[in-house]
Amino acid sequence: MRQLDPKLAAQRPLDIFVFSIESVQGQSLKTHEDSLRLLEKLGFKVGEFQVFEDMNRVIEHCEKVKNLRGDLPFEIDGVVLKLNDLSQREKLGYTSKNPKWATAFKFPPEEVETMVRSIEIQVGRTGNLTPVAHLTPVQISGSTVSKATLHNEDYIAEKDIREGDVVVVRKAGEIIPEVVRVNMDKRGPDTKVFEFPKKCPVCGSAAYRNEGEAYRQCLNASCPAQVRRKMEHFVSKKAMQIEHIGASIIERFMDQGIIEEIPDLYRLEEKKEKILSMDRMGEKSYQRMKDSVEASKQRDLHRFVYALGIPYVGEKTAKVLAENYDSIDEIVGSSKEAFEQIDEIGTVIAKEIEAFFQEERNVVLVEALKKAGVNTEKKKTNTQASRVFEGKKFVLTGTLPTLTRDQAKELIEKHGGSVSGSVSQKTDYLLAGEKAGSKRDKALELGIDILTEEQLMEWVR
Repeated sequence: MRQLDPKLAAQRPLDIFVFSIESVQGQSLKTHEDSLRLLEKLGFKVGEFQVFEDMNRVIEHCEKVKNLRGDLPFEIDGVVLKLNDLSQREKLGYTSKNPKWATAFKFPPEEVETMVRSIEIQVGRTGNLTPVAHLTPVQISGSTVSKATLHNEDYIAEKDIREGDVVVVRKAGEIIPEVVRVNMDKRGPDTKVFEFPKKCPVCGSAAYRNEGEAYRQCLNASCPAQVRRKMEHFVSKKAMQIEHIGASIIERFMDQGIIEEIPDLYRLEEKKEKILSMDRMGEKSYQRMKDSVEASKQRDLHRFVYALGIPYVGEKTAKVLAENYDSIDEIVGSSKEAFEQIDEIGTVIAKEIEAFFQEERNVVLVEALKKAGVNTEKKKTNTQASRVFEGKKFVLTGTLPTLTRDQAKELIEKHGGSVSGSVSQKTDYLLAGEKAGSKRDKALELGIDILTEEQLMEWVR
């Protein structure tokens, strides 16, 4: 689907079912059925729908569709039930996220049998050892599945999953493949109980499991697998956004000894000749990477904090920390008790932040990045302008002329506001672009101010 060349995408046999009219002028629609009939009249394809007066008939229909789902020419995971009368919909309204007049009848996920060919132990950036089952490829819910998560060693032991077993696999939430159970009737006589490793499969260091914890952990901070995962996180879009250096480049550079730790990303010029000697790595590719690394030095403090990979500190918590401290040095020198005084930071997260910076290697990492010229301080902004949206709640809808959704959200939060996903009585402003749909109608209904991108920018100038 996602192609750089639109001509290739145009060759895909795509089709669409239109299921709703967001707004209409010059006509009065009383029911959802009326809107679908109008769509059909206008030449749009609409999905099959039926109107029922009796809830028992609705339940019968859902069961009927569930039994027929395998015969349809497309994949479905359920049936959507909606109140037909549009005036009644208005009376019912919405929760903070969903309409109260609609719900989904989800089918049980499709279950398929296949064989566990092997069990691989992968090491994450925090050192957690995660087992993954390599399966004989099988079709589930419209895609080929060849791997499935096994979560942790307790999951394997509880279900007694072994290499060579025939297992039942499904997609959790129709997305993530997981092993549900073993078909014991098909277990071969030569299968052996899977022994979860007590050593890291990558670096060979001892892997420990603390009492009450689900995962066994490699505690070697220099473990190549951990270092690679940490680098992948560091360069990611929401962290330091170092474009042109992704997982495959990091793996190749580590294999060639070009980089061994995160600060090495800021010393690529020292290995320029070696980089240029690699396959598919010319002067232009090198320069793009170099420019992107250079640009990353100017990222905001909250992105640097997030990039460090502190346990339990996601993008939102990193922003909270950056709002309450002026530099990474202040965060490093703070304490669990001080962190706990900040709204949205609880005891567990406060403890993890303190523990992270008590590790000498993490302080050394911060100092090395500072030495490389990476910004570790809050960028100075006009105090009055920076809090112009203090306490205001925004919702975004439609396509904005110049800003992406992420850029608009970052701008609003930078100036003291917050962004939620749905319009409610607590919403202060709707930022609307082209093709604004039902959120705009809801905002008008509730009397909420609707802003354009131009108006937003005038406020923050």
